[in-house]
Amino acid sequence: MINILVVLLTLVLVVILLSPAHLCLLVTLDYFKADFLRTQRSIAMLSLFLLLVLTIKTTILYIPC
Repeated sequence: MINILVVLLTLVLVVILLSPAHLCLLVTLDYFKADFLRTQRSIAMLSLFLLLVLTIKTTILYIPC
């Protein structure tokens, strides 16, 4: 049960980070005059990597107590 919760909470974090309505992202892009799509691509790749690692860790490498 905890495995599923860890993956779901990580998925929620990924969705929040990728949201174009995320205020921190909008302020940062405006301040640094950064390209939205390039920034989203970088965030998406890192977020998906995080999700993949945590999914593997919680499902495949899980050792019950």
